[in-house]
Amino acid sequence: MSDDEVKEALADESRLRQRRWLRVLLLVSLAILLVVLGSEFPEYKEPSRHPQVATVGPDDQLIAPGERVGFIRLGLHIAAVEERLGRGRAKPTQTAVLYRFDTAGLFCAVQRGQVSSVLVSNPIYKTHAGLSVGSDADLVVRELGDEYEYEPLEKNAPPASPTPGPGLAPNGTGMVYGYTLHYWREGIHVNLVHDKVETVLIMAPTNN
Repeated sequence: MSDDEVKEALADESRLRQRRWLRVLLLVSLAILLVVLGSEFPEYKEPSRHPQVATVGPDDQLIAPGERVGFIRLGLHIAAVEERLGRGRAKPTQTAVLYRFDTAGLFCAVQRGQVSSVLVSNPIYKTHAGLSVGSDADLVVRELGDEYEYEPLEKNAPPASPTPGPGLAPNGTGMVYGYTLHYWREGIHVNLVHDKVETVLIMAPTNN
């Protein structure tokens, strides 16, 4: 095998590991979010007129794909995040430590002390075009385009009623089916249920 073939094989293996890590992170993040929202989180309240994060300009609550969410830039040390948002609740996973910030509605995946991705569940954070948690799938595609990877997802829902409502499986399994749109090159991954944005994940862009 030539050197070029070896390098290409190693690159393919690296991309495969990266995609596998992201899928694990997404599933773990969604699972934690669902458990928290279902049992541990207090009922969501409208953001305070005096948010914890100091205003640094007109884009202080901006979602910038592949770069940042508010002041939290990818690569920022977790100590700087906790200095602004307060102490987060840490949960170790196989690939990273997840820090949960209840009031802000943010999850940070941390590797070697630095933020590697940010999961957003709070609609106060928006992209330049206004895409946020709660946005319709139409806005997602219109802003980010149609060069995405589609991944179906499912999660446990409350017990199904005799007549399943919208989104419940007709066989009464009590499963809600959603999907993720992976915009790898832009560094943004959008989870949707009922064609509504449920969470937004920001991480470094890749060539997948």
